[in-house]
Amino acid sequence: MSRSGEFLNEAQAGITAGDQVAVVVGDRALVLDPELRDQVLSLLQAAADGHAAIVTTVPEELTTGQAADLLGVSRPTVVALIDRGEIPGRRVGARRRVQAADVLAYRKRVTSTRRDV
Repeated sequence: MSRSGEFLNEAQAGITAGDQVAVVVGDRALVLDPELRDQVLSLLQAAADGHAAIVTTVPEELTTGQAADLLGVSRPTVVALIDRGEIPGRRVGARRRVQAADVLAYRKRVTSTRRDV
């Protein structure tokens, strides 16, 4: 088992719902909020499974093309989602813009629904 796999097993064994997770940097311990904790554990799981992972920043406001890339769908699909009200959006001239948080919330809803099915 890889080092990250061993760490992941230890971390998951010690974490129960509601537990705080901290990252120690030098002499400071930074407590992670629950969403960030889950993301860190997902990153560790990907590493343990032998997958590469990319961590990147996302701007606060996205174009429909950027939102499409984030969701793994076409730009016209994102436009349709906005038009149907599934993702809130606004117009800037002839263009549409969406908040990254709304796109990520939509992705989380869809992923959760798929998992439940």
